[in-house]
Amino acid sequence: MSLCHSKKFRLLLLAALVCAATARGLSHEEAQQLWGARTRAASAAAAARPLRYLTFKNFDANETLRSAAARAGIRVGAALAVAHLQNASDPLFSRTAAEEFNLAVAENECKYWSTEPTRDNFTTSNCSVVVDTMRAAGGAARLHNYAWAGANPGWLYPKPAYSNATLLGILQNHIARVGGAFAGQVVQTDVINEPFSNTAPPNPETHDLYLKPMPPWYPAIRDYIPLALEAARAADPTSLRYINDYGAEDLGVKSSLVYNFSRGLVAASPGLLQGIGLQMHVDVDAYPDPIEVAANMKRLGELGLKVSVTEMDVRCTPPCGADRLALQAKIYGDVVEACLNNSGVCEGVVTWGVTDAFSWLWDFENPHHEDMQPLLFDVRYGKKPAYYEVLAVLQMAAERRAAPQACRDRFLWPFSAASIWNSPIGAGATYLPAGIYSTELPTEIHNDQVRFQRAKPPA
Repeated sequence: MSLCHSKKFRLLLLAALVCAATARGLSHEEAQQLWGARTRAASAAAAARPLRYLTFKNFDANETLRSAAARAGIRVGAALAVAHLQNASDPLFSRTAAEEFNLAVAENECKYWSTEPTRDNFTTSNCSVVVDTMRAAGGAARLHNYAWAGANPGWLYPKPAYSNATLLGILQNHIARVGGAFAGQVVQTDVINEPFSNTAPPNPETHDLYLKPMPPWYPAIRDYIPLALEAARAADPTSLRYINDYGAEDLGVKSSLVYNFSRGLVAASPGLLQGIGLQMHVDVDAYPDPIEVAANMKRLGELGLKVSVTEMDVRCTPPCGADRLALQAKIYGDVVEACLNNSGVCEGVVTWGVTDAFSWLWDFENPHHEDMQPLLFDVRYGKKPAYYEVLAVLQMAAERRAAPQACRDRFLWPFSAASIWNSPIGAGATYLPAGIYSTELPTEIHNDQVRFQRAKPPA
């Protein structure tokens, strides 16, 4: 059966009746209220909805993540450690990384203490292993990171401290040398890592509206962010320049700080900052609303910025049975879907590791060193429900992306909003999302939620 005659497409056609909101005289504000009520109800029911990979009729469990991601138009990546890539007794690590992912970032090998362990002594060989491994597999790499409060060598903290001018020169030299070594080889660079305050402005330690202390760089170098971004642009103008942070994924105080700072920087220096990394270290018991994540991505995109999910894992504190692993899978799927629903803005999703066996969460806030099962592969490289859920979301997006435009033209555009509303198909319908006009097309039917993207009708 062709897509044009499938039940799924008929549902898409039925969804077009929402375009009739204007014909019924609903104001934008009234439609917003109605849509808000429905999305809140959908969010409340999220935990009860079935897993996508169990209901998507065209699900192919044998496709790899990287294949599905390429078809869907995004990258899916993982943080890799050289010790695991080069461990001959565990070949599954490097094989899984190469087969399943098309983007890599080094866990620690590209950080300051690894690339400049002593002043002016640059060692980028381990960083190169991660970059070269993924590039050899036909994927891409991102560089993480230049300026952070962590993973710095002791020589950056002499007593007495370096003068501000000397410190700035050190940072600029580091970026020039490391960035220059990988010029043209990485698609994204985390120039600044975790600079934003976690509290409402102003930060009590810095009295800054946006930034927290980040020794040795801030507040010693007041304008260290734009200065570092300028140095990164000079070192490698081809790699997108990112600021990366945690806890700013949904719509809240910190994400508003990130947004407002970014808006000011974009206005002052267009093209200097190019992307925001949303780390997405979350928990089965505490995770962001995916609707807010998508909205946050959208508003950053409206500034002209790209967005990536850069360090995702979903902690599942024991006991972590089937029900909690299913919820973990839905969280992963929702975040990937939020990325996909921001086409042209969200570049992809990276997990902070490949297998549960080597997650950083064995040690972080984990005094008993329990398996938090945060990743897509278990300790034996078995594919978890989260893996299959991400795969299903990617495949669903790829299917929508491949839908012939002729189907839309043939079935949607001949009908006006009013004619659909007044037809037997549309009679009595009450589903009226806000802001949906006749130039918007539904891109997914998922339970009772309909997501839309703007499309220009044919001339």
